[in-house]
Amino acid sequence: MQREIDRLRTARASATPPPKSFESRPASSVEPVDDAATHLMLDSGPDTVGWPPLAPSFHDLEPRISKPSSTGANLSSALPRCAMSQSLNGVHVDGLKIDDCFQLYFKHYHPMLPILDASCRPDTYYYKLSPFVFWCVVITGSRRYELDPTLLGRLSPGVTVLASKALQQTSSYFSTIRGLMILCTWPLPMKTILDDPSPMYSGAAMQLALQHGLHMLQLRGAVADVSYEPFLARTWAYLEFSCHCTSWSCGMPPHRCLDAFDVELPCSSDASRLLPPSTYWMQKFEKVVARADEVLADTVRSGGPLATLRSLINVFDDQILEVSRKALEDMRSDASMTATGARTDDSVLPNPLIVTTARVHVNAYHFFGADPSEHMSGLVELSHLIRQFAEQASKMDGNSDWAFYASEPYFRHICLLLAMLLRMSHSRHLRLWIDMKQGERTFFALLKLLKRRSLQFGDVNAHVVTLFSQLWHDDSIFRLQDGSQDSLHVHTRGRGAFGILYDCLTPPRPRDSSHAPVEALHARPGGDALHDVSCAGTTALTNETSVDSPLPADDDFLGALPNELSWDFVHDGSQWPNESLFWEA
Repeated sequence: MQREIDRLRTARASATPPPKSFESRPASSVEPVDDAATHLMLDSGPDTVGWPPLAPSFHDLEPRISKPSSTGANLSSALPRCAMSQSLNGVHVDGLKIDDCFQLYFKHYHPMLPILDASCRPDTYYYKLSPFVFWCVVITGSRRYELDPTLLGRLSPGVTVLASKALQQTSSYFSTIRGLMILCTWPLPMKTILDDPSPMYSGAAMQLALQHGLHMLQLRGAVADVSYEPFLARTWAYLEFSCHCTSWSCGMPPHRCLDAFDVELPCSSDASRLLPPSTYWMQKFEKVVARADEVLADTVRSGGPLATLRSLINVFDDQILEVSRKALEDMRSDASMTATGARTDDSVLPNPLIVTTARVHVNAYHFFGADPSEHMSGLVELSHLIRQFAEQASKMDGNSDWAFYASEPYFRHICLLLAMLLRMSHSRHLRLWIDMKQGERTFFALLKLLKRRSLQFGDVNAHVVTLFSQLWHDDSIFRLQDGSQDSLHVHTRGRGAFGILYDCLTPPRPRDSSHAPVEALHARPGGDALHDVSCAGTTALTNETSVDSPLPADDDFLGALPNELSWDFVHDGSQWPNESLFWEA
């Protein structure tokens, strides 16, 4: 009898319908929901330090965020596994593939960007709430989906169109912000850097957040409730971090503004208390790096004294080490115990690769001294940091396939590291101070990571591997017209630290064997001005590019201007007035 009762209980449990939380959703939820407060219900699950999930109260008909709870932790285990099939721009995706992609996303990608709730079903929740977020998750999870490797390429055009439409739907701005964050962190495959929409996506996400008050932990159209604040604080922290990383990796200055962590809120004495330890220190770390990049870039553009640049680099490098040390101590201390009593283990402590990447980014400004040879000690230290990055990244890749799942800014920085090693290896002065055998091993270890990162044949990462492999043994690069070589001097000064990379890959400008002024880089080129060498590697970047070609070939890393576009668009014959009437209104 007892066995029969146990069997009936098991059968009843397996036949339990979905929880009431999904049955009681209003009928209007069948269509994508646009209400701002309801979009808040796309809550994020636990972050990397065991922060308690802010599980939404689905049975409550009023759109709101519930207080921290653990009721939704095992929600998905009670639901049937298979999702419904969906289509995007004529591309049909089976429900099993959707489930697989969601599982891959929340296993490999979500821990790095914990802005969604892993306990919610793909079709019964995410698709009804925001098709844009739904397809962003699917296409990101499909990046390494071995059962259908074609899924990523087939869905990419549809997701791009969906992103454009999402930018026009102002009522669903919160979901748009989240989807754009995902696409910035793991962009779709691209052939050239000019194909990358990430700067546009990050700028749009940041402006939407500022427009609707997310930076002050408020949202237009949402019910005012202090229980929103922890969730909004974490979302804003990750948005700011991802947008700034995107800007840095594209050689653009990040958008910085005052937020709730810089000013005192009337409803919260200390906004930083709303964040779990890992997110709090992530934001502190990001602000230090943002300040460092801003000050160093301004110093380079203004042509500040050599001693000033060198001292600033050392100061910010020390600050990065200090913040990382404090973060490590705090997260290992008893203060990092979460509300559930779970201890923080070493696997979620500050990633040393993040610290090394930031230090490399800051120390890269040694290349921008008026006389780079006077920064010799700094450049030698930089070479050690590059080697340290390669060792850490290779170890992580061997342990957990890091190259498959890490965020895109890491790999843009790998391109920067390759350019710096290339310049160092062709400097006859610096070669005396650097172990070039070790430098070569580091160079090809970084190329191996880029090769593993490549998603499609001929994408940016695959192209960079081919180009830099050819350039490493090419003695003609960085050669000036008089036959001399100068691999340390960087002419491109408007791209921050990434000017080191762009100076090698952009079309060279006319200059003689001496160093042209920075202003010449922004002058309108003449008819045959684009065939000189800023670094002769531009010609070596592609076999199709010749000294008579006015622009790089179509398969160039940076891409080329379209054929129908000419420099005439700069001056269309308009007669501009000499004086403005702005002050006479």
